[in-house]
This record gives sequence, structure tokens and C-alpha cells, in this order.
Amino acid sequence: MTIRRKVPLILAVTLIWLIAAVLATSHLLLRDSFIRLEERDVRLNLDRAANAIIDDLEGLKRSAEDYAAWNATYDFMATRNADYPKKEFMNTSMSGLRVNFVGIFDVDGRPVFMKAVDVGDGGKVTVPPALLDSVGTSGSLLRRPGAEQPVAGLLLLPRNPFLIAAFPILTSERKGPMRGTLIMGRYLDANEMAHLAQTTRLSLSLVRMDVEQSSHDVEVMRAALSASQESTVQASSSTLISGYTLIKDLRAKPALVLRVTLPRVIYAQSQATLLYFICSLVMAGLAFGGVTYILLNRTVVSRLGQLSDSVAAIGKRQRFSARVSITGQDELTILAAKINETLASLEQAEAELVQSHAELEVRVRERTVELAASEEQYRLLFEKNPDPMWVFDPETRTFLAVNEAGTCRHLAASQEGWKPDFC
Repeated sequence: MTIRRKVPLILAVTLIWLIAAVLATSHLLLRDSFIRLEERDVRLNLDRAANAIIDDLEGLKRSAEDYAAWNATYDFMATRNADYPKKEFMNTSMSGLRVNFVGIFDVDGRPVFMKAVDVGDGGKVTVPPALLDSVGTSGSLLRRPGAEQPVAGLLLLPRNPFLIAAFPILTSERKGPMRGTLIMGRYLDANEMAHLAQTTRLSLSLVRMDVEQSSHDVEVMRAALSASQESTVQASSSTLISGYTLIKDLRAKPALVLRVTLPRVIYAQSQATLLYFICSLVMAGLAFGGVTYILLNRTVVSRLGQLSDSVAAIGKRQRFSARVSITGQDELTILAAKINETLASLEQAEAELVQSHAELEVRVRERTVELAASEEQYRLLFEKNPDPMWVFDPETRTFLAVNEAGTCRHLAASQEGWKPDFC
């Protein structure tokens, strides 16, 4: 594989691994950061929702305290004037205060006045028996140590959770002696939760802790919540996330779980951010790879190819007098200079070889002439020698050469005295 093909392949593999490593690292870091940010946002909204219920209870306490520490109520406990509760606790007044129940009790816990209304339609309803059990003469709410002290909190009634506030009946100057207890209550029903949801602009719901069968996410939530961890955050899906926090009753026991469900805006933003980051990184990688390839091709690969073609052409033509030409001031320029030096050395060696060959040919010709003259001299010496001479091969038992004297003697002996002219 040529360098021209290796360079883009190496760049592509390097960029792929680099982008994958950066994406994996950034995904872990950004995902954890966004998850923590999302959980923090959910907990902040969960605190807002819990504070909304606390504010709801505080508003109920203020209303109960205003009526309990009032001369008109204090005088009513002495005169038992029936016009007072009819005037002060009309259905519309209680609906305006979002109060479902008002009860006035004497110091012995006996009811003097009780009334319950439906805040939704303003109609009068029956006081729930479970509420009477809690606030009546046998209930623990009134018959407790320090009954003259105000108390407020949550009662978990069978129908709905119930916010309740009980204050001692005193004068407007908050002086006694205490003449009884005034109790106000508000259901945490669907209407009240809708009001709180509208106030906080959150999706709110309540889950009772005394329900035996519930959905899977509630069971998981119950397992996650404990005395040491009163709130938790769990993702319901890729689009929704929920926060849960415990709400305790008057006896400081877990009674309700407040659930806040939010759209996963931060998670969606994180996914979009990661997508934008991936696209930006890929585009930047492609741009970087393209620029790097162009620069490498222009400064190295193309010049190296040009140098290779020039050397190949010189080698093909066997013209060591030719020279390679390349511009620049870098290692390739140095390499070209070294190649030219090598070509110059080869050219000089070739010239010297040609010269040596010519000299050798001259010497060979001269030596050939000398050898020919010497051979002729020795041939004449052999041929004209008066003594018979011959060259005999003992292996083949043949005569290779015989001089004239040897020939004449042989003919004379074989022809009985006949003598050729050359003898």
C-alpha cells in the first residue's frame, strides 16, 4: 500500500479512536453532571412543594389563631350566643378561607360548636366520625398534657389526609384564663392539591403510607425512603422524573409521601447538548482530518511522490547525469540533495568505468598483437626447425602437429628415398 493511501487511512483510524475516546469521556462527565443538576432541580421543586404544604398549614394556623385569640370568641364561650358562630362561620366564609371544619370546645373537651363544609361547592356536610374521634372528649388532641398550647399538623383520616390547627381561646391581648379550644381543619384532597399545584405550578400527588397495595414505583419509593433519608428522586421514564418526600403526622410518624412529577427538561437538554457536541466534534474531526491530509499531501506526500517518480525515471533511462529537483527547506530537500550527490558519484564512477574500459580495450588489442606476433614466431620456429618435431597426445594416441623436418623424414622412409620439394 502506498503512502498516499496509508495517510488518509491512518488519519481516519486516528480520528475515529480520538472521537470515540472524547465522546466516551464527555458522555460520562456530562451525563453525570446533568443527572446531578436534574436531581438538584427536582429536589428544589420538591422542597417548594413541601413548603407549599407547610405554608398551607401556616395559613390555617393563622386563621385559627385569629379566631381563637379574639374577644368575640372569648365572650361567646361565656355567653354561648348562637348568633356568633352563625355569623362568623358561614359556608361562604369557610369556603373563602378554604376551611373544611371548625370546632369550638370547652376546657373539658366537650364540643360547643362544630361545622363541616365542602369547600368545592360550599355546602354543609357531616363531620366525619374519624375526625370526631380525634377531637372529641375521648380524643387525644384535646385531652393531652399542655392542652393550653397551640398544636398543628396532619391527621391521617380514612377518607383524606387532614390539616388541623388547634389554639386556646383567649382574649385579643392573648390573655386568659383559657376558656376552651378552637380547631380548624382542611382536607388535603384533590381540590386542595389542585390549588397547591396551581400555586406552585407543579404536578403534585400524595401517597398514603398505610395503603397495603400500590404500584411498583410507589413500592420502590417506600423502600428508598427511611428515617435517615426522607426524600429521594427516581426517573419514571425517559421523559418524566419524580421526587418523593415524607410528610409526618402529629405524632411524628410517617403518614404521607408527597410526589412531584416533572418533565425531564434537563435530561432532554443534556441529550440535545450531547448530540450537538457529537455533531460538532465529528465535523471538527472531519475538518481537522481534511486540512491535515491536504497539508500532508502538499508538503510531504506529493513531494515524496515527485521525488520517487524522478528517481524512477533516472533509473529507467540509466542517465546518471540527470538530477532530481524539489523545492523547500526540509528533510525531503535534504534527501533530494543526498540523491543528487549519489547520482553525481554514480556519474563519476560511470565515467571512470568507461575510461577504464577504453584503456583496457587498448591494452587488450596491444596484447593481442603481441601474442599474435609471438605465436607466429613460435610457429615458424616449430615449422622450420631442421630437427623433426611433433606434438603427440598420449591419451588419444594421435599426432596433433608435426613440423616439416618430421614430415620429410617420415615420407622418405615410407617412399624409399622419395623426397618432397619442401624437404
